[in-house]
Amino acid sequence: MPPPNGQRFVIHPTVASLAERIAQVTAETTPEQLQELREVCRRKIATFSLDNHLRLGAKDLVAARATWNTVSEFAAAGRSTASRRV
Repeated sequence: MPPPNGQRFVIHPTVASLAERIAQVTAETTPEQLQELREVCRRKIATFSLDNHLRLGAKDLVAARATWNTVSEFAAAGRSTASRRV
């Protein structure tokens, strides 16, 4: 049953789950799947700060920062090629 006001509920992935999905990317991953994953990563980085990521449940700060870097670098990777096409 949809919500009465037409809003959709969205479950936001964690930074760790996004890093896991990035690690699962293979040669068989389609460009559309890569773009979709990249967009999810961009939205996460834009709406959730590194400070929050480190503060909320990061027991190993070095590993947490590495996970954040994986997601943010993946999110940024497609921007240079996309801007050249325009």
